[in-house]
Amino acid sequence: MSYEQPRYSSGRFWYADNPGRIVPGRLDLGDTWPRVELLGALTRFEDDSPSETPGIILFGPPEMDNPRTLHGETLQPYRKITIINAVSRRRTGQIFSASAVVGDEVLQEETVEGAYAIVGAHITNEDAIFPSVRFRIVRQDAWANLSGLMMEHGIDGPNKGQVAIRYTLPDRLTVPLAGESGTVSLVPEAVVSPPRVAGAYILTKTWFEVEAANGVTVRSASTKFITSASSLLTMLFAKDCPPSAFEVKDPDSRRWCSVYMPGFALDSTDVWSPKADDRPLMTREELGLESIALWFSVVERLTPLPQMIANSVDAGDRTVQNLLLELATAAEGVHRRLYPDRRVLSDEERDQALKAIDGLDVVASARQALHNAMRTYLWEPSYPQRIKALAADVAAVVPGVTGKTSRWSNAIVNARIGFAHGMTRSSSEDEIITFHILHGSLRWLLTARLLLEAGISPNDLSTSFARFERYSQFLRQSRRSLPRIYGDETK
Repeated sequence: MSYEQPRYSSGRFWYADNPGRIVPGRLDLGDTWPRVELLGALTRFEDDSPSETPGIILFGPPEMDNPRTLHGETLQPYRKITIINAVSRRRTGQIFSASAVVGDEVLQEETVEGAYAIVGAHITNEDAIFPSVRFRIVRQDAWANLSGLMMEHGIDGPNKGQVAIRYTLPDRLTVPLAGESGTVSLVPEAVVSPPRVAGAYILTKTWFEVEAANGVTVRSASTKFITSASSLLTMLFAKDCPPSAFEVKDPDSRRWCSVYMPGFALDSTDVWSPKADDRPLMTREELGLESIALWFSVVERLTPLPQMIANSVDAGDRTVQNLLLELATAAEGVHRRLYPDRRVLSDEERDQALKAIDGLDVVASARQALHNAMRTYLWEPSYPQRIKALAADVAAVVPGVTGKTSRWSNAIVNARIGFAHGMTRSSSEDEIITFHILHGSLRWLLTARLLLEAGISPNDLSTSFARFERYSQFLRQSRRSLPRIYGDETK
């Protein structure tokens, strides 16, 4: 069972390596770094050497502030608190007033911030291993589509006007992780309200739960599982789907403990919302939980490319030129990672070319430059070849995504070269529209290619794209605004 923690709570705090020095303060678990405002100081900044003037303390520089583990206990409710990699951010005190001295201490205030907080347990450091973690992603419940509700509405007869609602908690769904010992589960949880005058409700929310045989740290769980799942749902909904909750299982108490860290968002589309979400590209039933397990290993192998693709979905604060350059670069990276041994020359042909270069009657520096180029990149596929190969990979899965592929690939290559080498300066309105379409095409293409890598069958993926309204909107806009690539014209 997990517990809700208020944003602010009072308590007492101490560093794990100095439990004898305890200071009261207020914990702030807002939407940034976890923070404690101490009514005192855990890190002393006064010089304890005596002064010749009674009541006056000589102050020296602050102690060396290395990240440490902060422990605490809060009152509302009474809970154990751990803040990992805590450092002092601010200190204040009346350093020149004799009345500010209490005993041998000066009245002070200190603000401490950390990388993340764990509510419900005292953890030693960031290397602590947890047997299980669970988390939630924005729009996860709409994707999972696990309701458990059945309703019967009497229209006529003796039951006319009666509504009977039955609820059965859906079963837990579990599959093995790919490439390592452990499981990933989709765990439903019922939220039932007490009866009220205006009515009542029964809600089903779900958790992704990962149990790893060797355990996981908070950081590894965040990067390997949570960020990966967030990227996947972002691609499937074509909307930003950040994580909204994260918990670890304390190995001692076996209780779920909440983790608070930057990057998490309140889920406005959660089960509490009466508004239904847009349909994703593929639901849980269509994607299959096995593909989720494989997706984690795909992202681990290709990182940070999947995250770059997902981050381009909802990036209104960035220019389209920046987004297009980023995805054009990511496309090359995806092809390199998927086909690391792809070459345009065989080993024998490369060796023949190297011998020919050695026999050239040119200056030594030029010969060496050609020799190095042939050994490093000249025998690999060029950027245009890589782009066309990716287009061929998804041609049957996402019909129309590249329009006339030769023209599309030329446009991608020219845009990438122009942006990367500073050849593209101010852009007209038509060019901006073209960049938007090219960016969208790359995003759909790369999304499809990664889903294929996660084991989705081409037929199922093709069916999903054909009925996905957001992709249909992209094709309609592309045909209307960029007919040279996406229209029916042949000139």
